Amino acid sequence: MQVIRNWGLAALGCAALLGLNVSSATAATTAPVIRTTPALDPAFSPTIPNYVTRCDTGTGATGTVSVYARANGNLVSVDGSASKPGIHDYSVTMTPGQRFTIQVGTGASASTYNVRCLPTNFPTYSSQELGPRQVSFVLVTPDQAVSGDDASVAYIAMLDSNGVPVWWYDSPDGVPGDADLDPNGDLSWATENGPEHFFGYPGTTSLEVHNLDGQLLDTLNTVGTATDFHEGWPLANGDFLIDSYVPELNVPIDIPGFPSTVNVLDGTFQEIAPDGTEVYSWGPAGHINPADSVPYFYFRDSWPGISEPLWDWDHINAVQPYEDGYLVSFRDTESVYYIDGATGNVIWKLGGTYDPGESLTIVGDPDGTQELGSQHDVRVWPDGSITVMDNGTKYFRAPRAVRFSIDYTGGSGSVGTATMMSAFTYPAAKFSICCGSVRAINPSDMATTDWLIAWGETPYVTEATPTGQTVFELQFGSGDFSYRAVPITSSELTLSQLENAMDTMYGTPAALSGVPYSSPRSRR
Repeated sequence: MQVIRNWGLAALGCAALLGLNVSSATAATTAPVIRTTPALDPAFSPTIPNYVTRCDTGTGATGTVSVYARANGNLVSVDGSASKPGIHDYSVTMTPGQRFTIQVGTGASASTYNVRCLPTNFPTYSSQELGPRQVSFVLVTPDQAVSGDDASVAYIAMLDSNGVPVWWYDSPDGVPGDADLDPNGDLSWATENGPEHFFGYPGTTSLEVHNLDGQLLDTLNTVGTATDFHEGWPLANGDFLIDSYVPELNVPIDIPGFPSTVNVLDGTFQEIAPDGTEVYSWGPAGHINPADSVPYFYFRDSWPGISEPLWDWDHINAVQPYEDGYLVSFRDTESVYYIDGATGNVIWKLGGTYDPGESLTIVGDPDGTQELGSQHDVRVWPDGSITVMDNGTKYFRAPRAVRFSIDYTGGSGSVGTATMMSAFTYPAAKFSICCGSVRAINPSDMATTDWLIAWGETPYVTEATPTGQTVFELQFGSGDFSYRAVPITSSELTLSQLENAMDTMYGTPAALSGVPYSSPRSRR
């Protein structure tokens, strides 16, 4: 991992923001020099509390980390050893996930740093810290390449605001996606384990609920339909909104070049209780016409019990509670719909083809008529605004993180407006086929919140200020990306909770030895 820091000496003044306790004694001396083999990642700095080193030769293997510590007038302790001045080296025997600590100083004024063994198959990444950040941790599911998902690399991870992995779970069940921090502090994610990773196929996907210790608490599926990975939104009452797919045969359509009827896949969703029962369900049949599709002519050529191809005309990818119903995002109609919870009817529609009596008029879009393109992750915020990751795929333009205020008036013709409040782009994210997310980091203060943005099927996740200035960048390597990225603040999870959870999952170092360098080396 390469970390680029643009703060220089000013970063020392931000130690309190990082949860560090920098003593006056430490400040009066030269900062210690601490290195490891394999290399410490990032390079040691008194203002960075967390580190990793890829210390094993394979998953489950035991490796040795060599630690070099030149105290430079401080007292330094490695993994609970006696605090010493001078120059010392240590050997720590570890397996993936384990950690040891480095302490600089003693007593209440000591600063403690964590070094954890990162598995060698953990996806590659880099980060840049470009200014003060609001996010404490970033929840991601790397290795979500649209083609060629590697089921042997299946991590859910949290990285801190310096871009350092501080919690991870290696899924044994398949490729994870759409991870969330649930209201009760558990984690949930969809796991795919089958030949088809593009979207829900019968029997391949489930929603898993785990505690921070990695313990599987529950496995949920939609009732009677094919569970999909795009949405598993945790509700405050403990239920989940889970999307799914349902075949519908011989649907009449009126699209030039199509037959008069076609077999389709309907994107649906259900509210599922923790005991697996269905509380609510909705589907587009009778409410949305497949002719509204842009269209994307993508057909599934296999489905259990159906020999004819099925048209993926809507491709559901997000569901949110909203007012008296739900917001539903259909990628392939390039529209977001407000669905009446009681009737299932469309109250208003944002983007896509124009439908009298439904379509909102978009105001203030800098891209004019290029409204939504293969959008994902519709979310609603306390001030009533709505955000969408607008991939712009059909228009061959860069993805945008867009935010709207909605003024719904009702009636025939124009039913109201969707005024664009902001539209951020990221220069490195030039094109995206799918995916992505836009999340407020501090929703309790919508005027000052930063935004965590996953830029679709690109390797980038960034934090942006309310004016769009980038203050943090996370970049994955090897073609990986994260389907979504979820911001977590210290009021939701603490570093101590994550440390304890990792120690429970992976244990503590097996052995430590510390030997002072010989006299000639100590004079260097």
